[in-house]
Amino acid sequence: LLYGRLFWPEFVEIDQMVFLKETFEDEDDWRRLAEAFEHYGKDYRKTEQSFNLVEIPSLFGRRMGETTDEEDYWLAERLADMWSCRLQLLYPHRHFVVEVLEPEQTGGEAAVIFYQ
Repeated sequence: LLYGRLFWPEFVEIDQMVFLKETFEDEDDWRRLAEAFEHYGKDYRKTEQSFNLVEIPSLFGRRMGETTDEEDYWLAERLADMWSCRLQLLYPHRHFVVEVLEPEQTGGEAAVIFYQ
C-alpha cells in the first residue's frame, strides 16, 4: 500500500492549487500554506513549488542514505512520469509541469517537483 501511494498518489486541490494529499495533515500545515501564500505575494505557482518539491532520499525515512545518487535519480524519473499521468487524469483541463531536479539544483538531493 505504501508503494501504491508513492507511485500513484492522491492529490488535493486548495484554492486552485494542487498538492500531495499527505502534505496537509493538521492545522499547522494549513497555517504554513497561508503563510507561504502571503510570503510569495499570493503567487499560486511559487506557493505550489514551495510545497511540491519532494526530495527522494526523504521518502526512505530511517533508511535514508542507503541508496546511491543514481538510484535516487532513477526513482525520481519514474515518479515524475507517474505523477504527471496521475495529474493529467485527475485534472485534464490543467497543465502541470512535473520535473526531476538534479542534486545540484536542490542543494544535494535528487527531487521531483510539480506545479501549474
